[in-house]
Amino acid sequence: MKTLIVLLALAGSAADLSAQVALTGARWQVLPSQRVRRGEAKDIERLALPPGGPQEPIAAVVILKNEGARTEVGVQLRYAVSVRVVPVGGSADAGTWTVPFWTEVERVPQIGAGKEKKVVIRNLHLDAHLRQLFREGFWLNAVRLQVMTELKRGEALGHKVLETELPVDWEGKNP
Repeated sequence: MKTLIVLLALAGSAADLSAQVALTGARWQVLPSQRVRRGEAKDIERLALPPGGPQEPIAAVVILKNEGARTEVGVQLRYAVSVRVVPVGGSADAGTWTVPFWTEVERVPQIGAGKEKKVVIRNLHLDAHLRQLFREGFWLNAVRLQVMTELKRGEALGHKVLETELPVDWEGKNP
């Protein structure tokens, strides 16, 4: 009888360990301007930049799903932002991906069992990086976001990392 209780307890703890928070999707958005604050965020598939750089904040929306049977508390998302750069006047096909210029951790307080949660990542620091690129004679033709959830013992790695890219089009001519 004691052996059966121990086996059931071990099976229950193994089931808890195999439960996980998965990254199920991501999309890009243009957020309403800080000055105006009217309107809603708009989903985008390509970023159209005016020659002076972005006029409105850019954000990424990451979708998490708790595949477990209990509420997960304190989930951490680690993310990195990088860009594909091209020399000013160069061909857009000749771009090179940079190492991430910004890394950050976003904390999600809790996700209910079997529930999905949308997390908006606003802190991409794209404006400052664009200004620096322009000063050095480069422009970008894509933005990449890499996101992962905090690793925990016993979890599968299949849904722990997500990568999404946003192509960039320049209004008018390329800089």
